[in-house]
Amino acid sequence: MIKTYDEFFEDRQLMTIHSYLHSPKWTSQKSTLDDDSSFDMYEVSHLDYFNTELLNHINSKLDSDFTLERIYFNGQDYGQDGAWHPDSDVGYTHLTYLNPDVIPDWGGETELEETPGIIKQISPQYNTSVIFKGSISHRGLSFNSEDAPKRISLAFKLIPNTRVFGEDITPKVTDNSSFMDQFVMPPEEVQSGIADKIPMKQHTKPAVIIGSAMFEESVVDEILDETERLRDSGDNAGGKLVGQLKNNEKSKQVSFDMENEVGVLLKQVFNAIGDRYLQEMLQIGARADCYEIWTNHAFSGDYNPLHTHGSYTPAGLSGFMWLNNPQSIEDSWQRLINNEDVLEEFPNIAKDGMPDGTTPALHNAAGGIDGWTHIAWDLTTRKDVDVLRPYGSSYLKPTVGQMFIFPNWLHHEVYPFFGDGERVSIAMNWNVQFSDEEIMKGFNKQQKEDYYAKVKQEKWESEILETARREKVENE
Repeated sequence: MIKTYDEFFEDRQLMTIHSYLHSPKWTSQKSTLDDDSSFDMYEVSHLDYFNTELLNHINSKLDSDFTLERIYFNGQDYGQDGAWHPDSDVGYTHLTYLNPDVIPDWGGETELEETPGIIKQISPQYNTSVIFKGSISHRGLSFNSEDAPKRISLAFKLIPNTRVFGEDITPKVTDNSSFMDQFVMPPEEVQSGIADKIPMKQHTKPAVIIGSAMFEESVVDEILDETERLRDSGDNAGGKLVGQLKNNEKSKQVSFDMENEVGVLLKQVFNAIGDRYLQEMLQIGARADCYEIWTNHAFSGDYNPLHTHGSYTPAGLSGFMWLNNPQSIEDSWQRLINNEDVLEEFPNIAKDGMPDGTTPALHNAAGGIDGWTHIAWDLTTRKDVDVLRPYGSSYLKPTVGQMFIFPNWLHHEVYPFFGDGERVSIAMNWNVQFSDEEIMKGFNKQQKEDYYAKVKQEKWESEILETARREKVENE
């Protein structure tokens, strides 16, 4: 059984899906254990947007009630053709192709062999989906041009429940058999077979959700020009910040002008990023208001100690964005990613960065994290990891144009670098305003009426105060 669908996801869903590809954490995978080739994979099974909204969309579109095994992005660069393989004896595989500018000459088809000797090809047209039984042998071909981008698809591994494509598949149990008889199999197949037949779900309870965005070079250059203009003319921000930027006469932190043309535009962009973080990643009804931005001009020896940020509202967001790196940070990074021992352990480090919980080379004063940013939500030790406690911190190598956004309670710090050059970044804070609908989630009728009465009273009081202020000014 192989079915294809055009225009499978809605535009708003595609926009959100692509937002997760701004800074994906690709890992290297193989189609089979003995496969000589490999492809990139970005696991997203733990993300609510994928395992809830998109799964519901799939079930609605297909008139099914699949449960989820896993979800991930496939990434294939030129030459990374997949090997022939099946996925599951009992499940289904749903693929959606995500290259908007794909052209037929690039190839990149998915090949399926449902009938021995007969190969069916599915062209990877944008937002086209194909669903097939996991038992069907298949493979994904990479694009055939070195100039083509990475071929990306989104894969859902699905377990049938009681209905597939509108047809009832509830197991029929005869008088002479039990439900568990369906799972009885030869001993040599027990280990792999039963696990495939029992629906499983992953329930991740995140300690923190961190968003990231990557800005184009032209945008970075424009922001950098503005920071340079403000270097000597802008207001000093160091008086209200904990940054220890003091080791060079040019070391400083400067408030960003949010009322000129660049500042107004940047506020609009950052507000939109804040809204997407709240609504798409945190899945809450709220709006973000970026109310302050400042620049960080750091030189050799400058650092920012462990700290959090504040806001004028109970909930707030913070973020930072790298604009320029000193050569010493880049040189240290190149030494790290070209180290044979490091490459053996982390073959994709140049593309994916350091995995959570790992630290670049520090022994013998190697300086692997000089100039890096460290974020920590739950400090852990190796002993914690040995008892299955997740990592609680991450080291971020400065990447020009990359921005991170997170709740303002998240602890973070910036290590000093040592060498010539300047490390330039901007940081920002957002207030968060929850919608009435978000605030009233779980309210009963009386609680909603009380809430609306309170809002009405506060609005009336605010109008009275504003009128009094205006009359006072007019009478002076």
